[in-house]
Amino acid sequence: MIHGRPSAFGPALGTAATLAVPLALAACMPPRPDPSLWYRAGADPARMERALTACEVDAAREVPANTQIRTTPEFTTPQRTRCRTSITGEEICRTTGGDTIGGDIVSYDSNAGLRTRVVAACMQDQGYARITLPRCSDEAAARFTHYTAMPQVAPGACAVPVSGGGYRIVTP
Repeated sequence: MIHGRPSAFGPALGTAATLAVPLALAACMPPRPDPSLWYRAGADPARMERALTACEVDAAREVPANTQIRTTPEFTTPQRTRCRTSITGEEICRTTGGDTIGGDIVSYDSNAGLRTRVVAACMQDQGYARITLPRCSDEAAARFTHYTAMPQVAPGACAVPVSGGGYRIVTP
């Protein structure tokens, strides 16, 4: 039914519209960023995870959380009334606007950025570099095998997510 009348297209139009809306919304979403991971050729991934945890603990000790609370800016939309006369001569008015947006109370850690930089410096001191690789295609991900030493990154390398979090490198 379209606007209360039966559709010449039957239920197919409703199904198509139902499928089109999520697809249209997905098209508007920003693409997921490529994975970023700590890397040192030949390093044991388990040792890298331990080093990262130690760096995160040290950074939390050196740069503790500093929770701040603030209020977001508040704005009220302009109010507008529109009137029209119906076929029967009755005046019909509709008022829109007057909505207040913002004014939310939010908390944030003002030290989060500094703590991230301290972790990065700690990992770099241990010989690791932060690299970004494209996500592996399903075909490339199927080639992934568990490794005990990070491979040399070569052109065409990609990253595959692993259980427990993080990514591993797949080389061509």
